Amino acid sequence: MGIYRRGINGPFSGKAGSVVGSRWKKIDYIRGLSRPSHKEASEAQLLQQHKFELMTAFLSPLSKVFEFSYKEDTRYKTAYNIALGYNLKWAFVEKEDEWIIDFSRIVLSRGSLPKPVDATAEYTAEGAFLIRWQTLVRNSFVSAEDKVRLILYNSVANIHIINTSDYERKDGEAMIKIEDDDAARGIWHIFMFYSSPSGDNSSSHYLGEITIE
Repeated sequence: MGIYRRGINGPFSGKAGSVVGSRWKKIDYIRGLSRPSHKEASEAQLLQQHKFELMTAFLSPLSKVFEFSYKEDTRYKTAYNIALGYNLKWAFVEKEDEWIIDFSRIVLSRGSLPKPVDATAEYTAEGAFLIRWQTLVRNSFVSAEDKVRLILYNSVANIHIINTSDYERKDGEAMIKIEDDDAARGIWHIFMFYSSPSGDNSSSHYLGEITIE
């Protein structure tokens, strides 16, 4: 795929012969049509497809989150595609001859704010996730009004809980209740990051996994 400048007849859009023209974010693109292949997929291609399916099942519901958590150069790629590409490359590990997501390597946000490395998560007897963090403001780069962004993911049931607006740094803790016992069962992966009032983020921090039976 290539980027091209407008010719004397304006931008090209649609199909013409073996090429297709399109436009995204005021940028004109041109690419060749893919040729159908009757070859069976190689082992490497099947592995990449498997990784892609696993990662998109996890990341796709977070596409709106990435619009503010991945504030990078999005002229040529969406924030979601940047996040997907990074995690596809770095967040897989081989375990017992199988490639799986290592959730401790997942990065859901980037930025210059300090990570919430002191945060903890537990599942209480009342059937709720209790997440705690420090409220102390140690320097001028952080604020008591920083938003706390929480992502909880059940990798067994493929359930996401996304809470990005209810809590601030000054609150010190969050209680997230799951009303449906069946939905609660599984392996939960907990992530947290901060966002400042000015729009900066911390990198996401993995608080660990919690198994509910």
